[in-house]
Amino acid sequence: MVRAAEERARERGRRAIGLGVADDNPRAAALYARLGYRPLAPYVGRWSYEGHDGVTHECVEELTFLVKELVRASPVQRTNGDVQRTSGQSRGTQ
Repeated sequence: MVRAAEERARERGRRAIGLGVADDNPRAAALYARLGYRPLAPYVGRWSYEGHDGVTHECVEELTFLVKELVRASPVQRTNGDVQRTSGQSRGTQ
């Protein structure tokens, strides 16, 4: 899913992509680091949800915002062996 999000961002002309990871989730942080994401800034995430009992629960979590520079795929480069000769000479002859 991360790679799909990165590709979609590239298709839309974005040069970078970011996401947040909870400070108490080192496994996710390690995965994102392997994928090329680097820490940019700490922040506090806040949200609420209603539980099955109808009670609203408030949540606060310390996170780190990670960012990855997106590079466009380079065009395929041809080697001399890939280029067909057009001078009428076949390979191996002069």
